[in-house]
Amino acid sequence: MDFKIGDRVSFLNEKGGGIVVSIKDKNTVVVSEDDGFSTPYAIKQLVKVHQSVTATIHDLQIPNVTNEVKLISLLFVPKDNTNLMSSDLDLQLVNNSGCNFYFELFQFEANKMLLFSSAQLADGMTHFVKTIKREEVEAYCNLRFQCLFNSTKKMLPMHPFAQQVNIKASKFYKHTSYTFSPFVANVAYSNVLANAEDIERMKQQPLELSDQLIDKEFNVTEKKSKPNNYLRKDVEVDLHISEILEDQIGVSTMQLLQIQLNLFKKELEKAIHLNYASITFIHGIGKGVLKQAILKELEEYQGIKYYPASFQKYGSGATKVEIF
Repeated sequence: MDFKIGDRVSFLNEKGGGIVVSIKDKNTVVVSEDDGFSTPYAIKQLVKVHQSVTATIHDLQIPNVTNEVKLISLLFVPKDNTNLMSSDLDLQLVNNSGCNFYFELFQFEANKMLLFSSAQLADGMTHFVKTIKREEVEAYCNLRFQCLFNSTKKMLPMHPFAQQVNIKASKFYKHTSYTFSPFVANVAYSNVLANAEDIERMKQQPLELSDQLIDKEFNVTEKKSKPNNYLRKDVEVDLHISEILEDQIGVSTMQLLQIQLNLFKKELEKAIHLNYASITFIHGIGKGVLKQAILKELEEYQGIKYYPASFQKYGSGATKVEIF
């Protein structure tokens, strides 16, 4: 008997059943059982209960949901609404948290986490991550999401947020799993990573480690002022983490980035308050995460101009901010 992804099956030699979520070979399929486990079965051990279910967008109830709801969510959006059970899925990330953030998405493979997507995502935006082939959907049932909020210059530093995503593969083969999402104006299977209560709780619990570092005094290297502007200083600040923290043991990558951003904001606002002529931030090259976060923050300031610092002196690893 031929089996297709989405077929409902029962077991010949034991109680129970499930849904076919992938085809291993001509003799074996993977079944997502009703208890949530996915197990390979020989085709001769299975009986098809009924054919794959086809549902259309017209079968689905549209709930009363608006974009005003504060949340962070993963959406699995069918590319073909006329065949929800076999359509490929667009994985999209919704940021409606009220803050910008830098995020990372990981897959689990052989007991290891593999990073497959990362970006800076502004509040109110929906980010296309990738298209998932229907036969690959099981590989995206177990994910890890983590993000670092870094959006508003007046906000208190927040703890990095992390969430495990565990989805039963059979969910993708039930038309009742797909509901209308106003964030993509389409039906989608939605997995909420953080709701309004989670986000508010994080805002009320500022990052203690970063708060301590904010109060720490850092030395800035002063340059010679220009003769016609001798009362205004030109300074530089090295944001390499080795220059900020002597001991980095036990501090996560997300926390290290937050520490660097906290120092950047503190020194920039100090330079503006003291009416410095300019301040140069040495952020290095690396993967460009710190640089992009800094440029995003600079967009929120007025009365400044920023551009790449001297290539001869810093290469492409520094940004200069002029203060008017």
